[in-house]
Amino acid sequence: MKLQRLLFAAALLLPFQAMADTIGLYVGAGQWDHSASGGFRDSGAINIDSDALNLADNREGYFYVNIEHPVPLIPNVRLASTDLIHNGVNGTVTGTFDGQTFTANNVTSTIDFTHTDITLYYELLDNVVSFDVGITARQLDGQIYLTDGTNTGQVTLDEVVPMIYGKVAFDLPLTGLAIVGEGNFLSVGDADITDITVKVTYETDFLLGIEAGVRTFSLTLDNVDTITSDLEFDGPFLGVFLHF
Repeated sequence: MKLQRLLFAAALLLPFQAMADTIGLYVGAGQWDHSASGGFRDSGAINIDSDALNLADNREGYFYVNIEHPVPLIPNVRLASTDLIHNGVNGTVTGTFDGQTFTANNVTSTIDFTHTDITLYYELLDNVVSFDVGITARQLDGQIYLTDGTNTGQVTLDEVVPMIYGKVAFDLPLTGLAIVGEGNFLSVGDADITDITVKVTYETDFLLGIEAGVRTFSLTLDNVDTITSDLEFDGPFLGVFLHF
């Protein structure tokens, strides 16, 4: 599905290639190999540890489109989507979740923090060193689900989270290589969220580029959609992008 989106977006954007001197278009997709750590709970007092759930590492897709232009007062736009799901089997839970009491070591679980970002940002520098800053609206669209065959607990995550966006890139002249750091951040009230990516990119002379790096996504939530958590998802990723 992510590859289909990439090809569809590329087809739509090809007519703009002639405007490359004034409009920059990036379309990228790849896979993130992530693991989960930490714990969570709902309104109950018992913390449920991710290790006890036997959550398996997962490899899932991400997708983004960046639209940049030369008009100073109008922000650039970034659209991004990431699947972020972990499943566990034969987990151990002793406590209450979603009003259900678990005392079992055969719990099947799903932790889903899939999200979509809309980011408005400005390029403050655009030379050998580039620097972007802006704001992101992140739509968390997921769930935490536990069942032992008799008891089932499920909490749905449906929140729009505002975040600060920043990106810094260092181009290595005459190589096509760049070192990039990018992140979204929030620390206010009942949420403390950081999402940091460090990567190396290589762009060819034929629109196509590749990227590889490490991403870490941490969520400390205090009673957001009844969930309190201290979770972290991290791991390497590999992707491709088109630059028009």
